This record gives sequence, structure tokens and C-alpha cells, in this order.
Amino acid sequence: THPNGRREVVEFTPRQIKNLYDVRWLLENRALELLFENGPSVYPELAQILGEIERKSNAEAKDTDFCDLDIAFHRALVRAADNLFLTNAWAGSAQMHYSMMKFNVLTDYGPRYAREFFEKHYNLYEMLLSGNKAAFPELRRHIMEAKEIAVSVMKTIKH
Repeated sequence: THPNGRREVVEFTPRQIKNLYDVRWLLENRALELLFENGPSVYPELAQILGEIERKSNAEAKDTDFCDLDIAFHRALVRAADNLFLTNAWAGSAQMHYSMMKFNVLTDYGPRYAREFFEKHYNLYEMLLSGNKAAFPELRRHIMEAKEIAVSVMKTIKH
């Protein structure tokens, strides 16, 4: 989106997609580091979004924008680190991540997607609350899985 509000469709290459998700991992990993450095805490914004994800996944609402919920969850995760520059850097790529996820979801997520979506985010949240450092590989797996889906979708569309 340009400053004047005009939107432009930009083609992504598989390499650019990989780079985008690698940057996302770096930013969110740093957010987790900061959260663990500050010790156990309560994250009300994350809990609120997680509650909404759970309600939507249980209802299997047809009009639910899980991409928007995913962005909201990860934005809240980064914001909880309380680092303005980290938050701004993450926000700078959020629209691209949203676009990638929308594209991925259109391809072929089965009906169990909503429940799996909740469980992945719930597990990450629980690890964070309990101070379980397994949150780091879990977050990495979560983001890298999305990266692989995006790259594979891009390759199937190009051919």
C-alpha cells in the first residue's frame, strides 16, 4: 500500500518468501528472548486473542478470518516484549505476512484447520507462561511450517 492509499500487487519469488519468513523468525525470536529475560508474567492481550481463537475454532465459523487472528496473536507476542523498535519492525512486514497467509489458506486447509490453529497457538502461549524454553523451537517450527507452505504454494501456482 502506497502512502496515497493506492494498492499495488507485487509478485513474490520463492526466495523473497523465504527471506520474509526468516525475518519474521528473527523478530519474534528476539521478542521471546526479551519475554524470557523479564521472567514469568501475565499477557492479557495474548490471552484475549487466544480466547477469541478458541471460540472461533470451536464454532468453526465460516466467516472467521484466521489470518487476522494469527497476525493479532503474533503482534501481541511482539508487543509484549515492550520494545518499540522491535514492534515497529514487525509491524512493517505484517501486511505481507497477512497476504501470504490469505493466499495459503485459499489453497487447501481442511476442516480440522481451525482446531489445529488454536492448539498451536495455545501450546506456544502455555510454554511462554510457564517459562518453558521449548517455546523457542516451537515458535520456529510454527513459522518455518508457514514458510514451507507459502513456498510450495508459490511453486505450484508458477507451474
